[in-house]
Amino acid sequence: MAFPGGWIDTLTASIAFALLLLATPYLQLAVTGASVVAGGISDHMAILLMSLAWFMVWLLVMAVLVYAGQNLPMGKRTHHTRVFCPASPDRVRRALCPLPGTSVAGRVCGPEEADGFFPVRYEADAPSGESFAIARQAHSYRYRILHEDRLTRQSEAVVWLEDHKSRSEIFERLEPVEGGTLYTLVEMHDHFNLLTAIGFWINDFGADHALAYLDAAEGHPSLAIYNQRQRSPLSILSRLFKTTGTP
Repeated sequence: MAFPGGWIDTLTASIAFALLLLATPYLQLAVTGASVVAGGISDHMAILLMSLAWFMVWLLVMAVLVYAGQNLPMGKRTHHTRVFCPASPDRVRRALCPLPGTSVAGRVCGPEEADGFFPVRYEADAPSGESFAIARQAHSYRYRILHEDRLTRQSEAVVWLEDHKSRSEIFERLEPVEGGTLYTLVEMHDHFNLLTAIGFWINDFGADHALAYLDAAEGHPSLAIYNQRQRSPLSILSRLFKTTGTP
């Protein structure tokens, strides 16, 4: 509830707690031995030592997950998203499908260029890499519609990563059903590493992102994770220990 975007902290804290549970018999032996040699350990001291052990294991698990996750590319992957919206296909299309010269919920599409591509820019809240404070960060990619009719669209998107250019193939379908529209998105790309793939799955980001735009287009308040403050316990803790000025 307090940290809707803090999935990394939640996942690693759970793994750390599970590891401590597995090690409980050995910790009990250590505490028993210490009580015999050193004259006993109070309940408060035992709780403090266990909390410290959990915190250290948590940081270790997080460091391993982040390092391994960022350095393990997932290759070419296909993601499927299905969302129901109580609106007509035309309204859903305007909200979810980028169109040249339009702006929806902070997603700004520029004019179409000679090669058929048009720039798409959007902003999202995320911790700053320097101060760890929540800041508005801009992202952009280039988008081109290859084929389109009223209920389907085939398109491609190109995004520049740190060391290469990634191309995505996108297929969208708008299916009229009773009471609204069933939106289906199939996207194939190669710019996920293990960490982003886990986050995409845990947060159901495809559906969450679509619902955020649908709510914004309809003028409704949204509970989508995409719209919440992307802070986490570790980012707040990092701000407390961040040094300022010249060391």
